[in-house]
Amino acid sequence: QLKEHVIVCGYGKVGKNIVSNFIREDIPFVVIENEPNAIEILERNNLLHVCGDATYGEILDVAGISKGKILISCLSNDADNLYVILEAKERNPNIRLILRASRPESVKRFLKLGADKVILPEEAGANQMADLAIELLRG
Repeated sequence: QLKEHVIVCGYGKVGKNIVSNFIREDIPFVVIENEPNAIEILERNNLLHVCGDATYGEILDVAGISKGKILISCLSNDADNLYVILEAKERNPNIRLILRASRPESVKRFLKLGADKVILPEEAGANQMADLAIELLRG
């Protein structure tokens, strides 16, 4: 029944923070997760989710990929994120894709395959921390 929603692939450290932001901002979303402990947390908090592997198109279909507006794949494995790009774009060529990458060399590949934005969380966090330190030093 969702439309114009965000699909979040993965409910690990990154996914949990994304979902927290969406809840605070009242953004419609669904999470795809296959790890039993994470699924238990999603269920306990009554968060809309699909149990399964986001690299499978059928699971993306259950999450409403055809009516979704944005897909965020924050899986920790770059190869898995690559499969998500391919399956997502095949099912909805207009979906906007934001991906997590673990390795800098994956960024270019993901963008070439159709990702709109690619984030390296460790690099982004390090840059933010350095910027804050510089700001404090310059006071």
